Amino acid sequence: MADFCYNSELCHIQKYADDTAIIGYIRDNEEEEYRCLVKDFVDWCHSNSLQLNTSKTKELVIDFRRDRPQPRPVLIGTEEVEIVQTYKYLGLWIDNKLDWTSNTRQLYKKAQSRMYFLRRLRAFNICRKLLRMFYQSAVASVLSFAVVCWGGSVTKTDLCRMEKLIRRASSVVGMKLDPLATVAEKRTLEKLLNIMNNVGSPAAGKQNSQDKWLLPYHNNFAAD
Repeated sequence: MADFCYNSELCHIQKYADDTAIIGYIRDNEEEEYRCLVKDFVDWCHSNSLQLNTSKTKELVIDFRRDRPQPRPVLIGTEEVEIVQTYKYLGLWIDNKLDWTSNTRQLYKKAQSRMYFLRRLRAFNICRKLLRMFYQSAVASVLSFAVVCWGGSVTKTDLCRMEKLIRRASSVVGMKLDPLATVAEKRTLEKLLNIMNNVGSPAAGKQNSQDKWLLPYHNNFAAD
């Protein structure tokens, strides 16, 4: 897959291990570049003896227009690629409205199922230090997965639900645990500083504006 690369103003290929995503920005209904890129990628796979699994290939269309036209299906050979409303990519649930409710719901469900093991450990009189270690590795790691991506757009309802789970875990562990909002803000700040310290980034050397950049994130964290 590393041999096939493409990056333009409107389209690019995102690759991670054996997961490949083709992202296209359609402007004024001009889809030619996007569809040509898909066709070129399919042809490249065939010429390199790589078989694409059409049943696992999905298309997610994000369109905020009121009068949204029915999108033309993308073809792999003669098979149509299914258009979906939500898709799980690298552990993150993305939907066609960029509403993170589906993602937070999945994270909450997974973290809640692991609370059982935390309670069982407490029943065996495990010390608080080990309980907190288990919480951080098995529960908090799930709740805050990729929080830099979705933390600034989570709804107040979803945030309160996840914070309530953290408070329940806190009572089990026997010590105060960091709220999700605090974790999200801390990780976003770390990510921002890493970007600004990267000499190859357009944001490098703009440390004086970091307070202005962080303020909108903090205000929008619990958006309805």
